Amino acid sequence: MKIVIQFEISPRVKSWIVRLGVPLMILGVGGVALAGVSKTWNPGDSLSATDLNANFAALDARISALEAKKSAFHAWLSNPTTLVGQTKVVFNQVDYDLGGEYNSATGTFTAKQPGTYIVKCGVWFYAGSNVNVWNVCIAKNDTQIDGSDVQNAAALGISGEITRMIQLAAGDTLACLAFNGSVASAPVGQLPNRPDLLQRTNFSVARLY
Repeated sequence: MKIVIQFEISPRVKSWIVRLGVPLMILGVGGVALAGVSKTWNPGDSLSATDLNANFAALDARISALEAKKSAFHAWLSNPTTLVGQTKVVFNQVDYDLGGEYNSATGTFTAKQPGTYIVKCGVWFYAGSNVNVWNVCIAKNDTQIDGSDVQNAAALGISGEITRMIQLAAGDTLACLAFNGSVASAPVGQLPNRPDLLQRTNFSVARLY
């Protein structure tokens, strides 16, 4: 005898099932349990389309809630700025800000929800004929938490970059700092006659989960 159970899975749930690797081999497994859904099974239990559809509807609602809390932004420096000592870089050109969490006037990202975030900060340094040591840093709540040092050759610029994962609470802030190690002041963001380098000075944050 062949038994066929029909149930509906929304396109959104199918998409997340593929992304997250949720197994669909429901029949014949030792048991199925999904936290927060309306029905769970043990070995030998009967399955019904009603129960399965209810579970997938609950999963669809949870995925919709997650997708409604999108958090990601990317900004870059549209005008070169002068760097003296350690300076917070204010990235004024915003390509996108899904959660409305980045302030382009202050260069600060403020998390609206707790979670694990990936952060990337990149700065293009130019010192003319000076050989210099530079540093690009990530600051959390106005405290430096990580940094990367680079050194340019004479008359050349150099790009410094750092990427890391960070856990944030709601209200925590992130910013990108740049440090000029040996010259009195130096431009950040552009070589002469190279406006294409402006977007190498950029700041982005995205919430992973």
